[in-house]
Amino acid sequence: MTHLLLIKCPDARGLVYQVTGVLFGLGLNRVRNGELVEREGDVFFMRTEFAGGFEAAGLLATKEHHCLSELLVRHAFGELNAHILAGISNHEVLGELTRKFELPFHYLPHEGRSRDQHEAEVLAQLAQYAPLLW
Repeated sequence: MTHLLLIKCPDARGLVYQVTGVLFGLGLNRVRNGELVEREGDVFFMRTEFAGGFEAAGLLATKEHHCLSELLVRHAFGELNAHILAGISNHEVLGELTRKFELPFHYLPHEGRSRDQHEAEVLAQLAQYAPLLW
């Protein structure tokens, strides 16, 4: 069974290497990969098809609903080959959507915290669910 990973984020050096390195570290095999950078706005897009199995997942989201909703719908219909345990975001906007799928949602705002403090809070929240971390 293959899986699809879609990424949209600000462009940065080494993104393809970092993402494929995580997949490799999890024992997953990259089957097909495509990426591009939209120069206007410096936005990175990547579509990666990979094979292999994994079991538990925590979803980390920001404000964009399209990726999260796709994952939640696929999870609800048993199409992910993964078990979503919860959603975590630095914005409250996706909480209602996540709860509609009867999953816990944790809002961890980043304002007033250093990056290290915020990342520690996110990792502590993730630890409650004991997900497979790389």
